[in-house]
Amino acid sequence: MPPEGRPPRRFRISDVASAVGVSPQTLRVWEQNGLITPTRSPGGQRYYTESDIDRARRVAQLRSRHGVAPTALADLPEPSTRALGTRIRELRRHRSLTQEELALRVGLSRSHLAAIERGDASLTFAVVSRLASALDVSARDLGPSESSDDLVVRSESGSRTDLAGVIWEELAAPGQGLEPALLLVPPGTASGNAPTDRPGTTFLYVLEGVLDFELSGRPDVRLTAGDAITLPPGLAWTWRNCSDRSVRALYVETSARQALP
Repeated sequence: MPPEGRPPRRFRISDVASAVGVSPQTLRVWEQNGLITPTRSPGGQRYYTESDIDRARRVAQLRSRHGVAPTALADLPEPSTRALGTRIRELRRHRSLTQEELALRVGLSRSHLAAIERGDASLTFAVVSRLASALDVSARDLGPSESSDDLVVRSESGSRTDLAGVIWEELAAPGQGLEPALLLVPPGTASGNAPTDRPGTTFLYVLEGVLDFELSGRPDVRLTAGDAITLPPGLAWTWRNCSDRSVRALYVETSARQALP
């Protein structure tokens, strides 16, 4: 973790190749196969973080043990899962919480939370939502902490995270006052059994499909295409796709980034 106020170090492909002991061409092949995911500058130049180097080393270790067997390499956690785990650990420490304390708030075992922070456990939408609530942040605040002054997010460059089937596609650069995302919710998927209350205002607009909301202390609500709902801070709620069709929805939260490290 870089010192507070200092951006993460960036490495060139030649630096990573030297650190891992492979050729730059091998790293490009791994990138094509989805095994590593470097970030690209606006000009298209690759750069890597220390986390990327750690992942490349793990790929190299598995490759030396098992060759290029997909079953071995498939056990690596996705980059988005590792990034979420790192951010969760940063926020937990910023709030002076132990793993035991945060695990108790979220309803997880300490070992499960430790695996999440290491990037060794998969994350569902429900768990991410409960972690965000326990840390008093929006779900987007669990992403990378660096801000950006980019005004436009192109369709091919938006960050997409798969949370146990729910696809969360971010529609704004980090550090903005609003945190919009496009959600793709498969049939039978829910936000979780335990109601969630968010620290900011949440707005959701259904583009396709049907989404059922349970609101604490209020009547249940069914949203169909064209319907919208605004959920104020402190109101506990859950949602579920009870239909046999996927739901596409625009999801917007107000940011709590200003109070975060």
